[in-house]
Amino acid sequence: MPRVAVTLQNNAPRDAPDHIRRHVPHYCALETATRVWNRVMADALDGTFDPITDIAVVNVNSNFSSELFTEEATVVVEVAKIGTTSVTLGVGIEQGGIRAADMSVTLVQVGDGRTVSRPWSPEQIASLEALRSPAALADQA
Repeated sequence: MPRVAVTLQNNAPRDAPDHIRRHVPHYCALETATRVWNRVMADALDGTFDPITDIAVVNVNSNFSSELFTEEATVVVEVAKIGTTSVTLGVGIEQGGIRAADMSVTLVQVGDGRTVSRPWSPEQIASLEALRSPAALADQA
């Protein structure tokens, strides 16, 4: 399961108070997590997949248990479930040794015109399997 170090950002004005400039709003954390899982998926599927054009995000569920700050964090991405045309990712954000956010993101691979779903190829499934979490593998046993 990939673990990617990032520096979290926010969109606060430069003249905002320090406590505002250090806080990372949920939407900025989600944007960072999205960039990471896009890169992880593109790398795992080795050029056979463009996350921007080949997928549709159909569900995002996020839970924040700790405040995030504009400093280094780790984004963890793992495959929780693989369907015929979809994949559900578990995405976590850790900062200062604390798991601050957990997300579940369901993506669907879309075909030409983005109006229908397209099944994963056997090669894509094998690549996605390599990103499975140990917990998801144990659930299948």
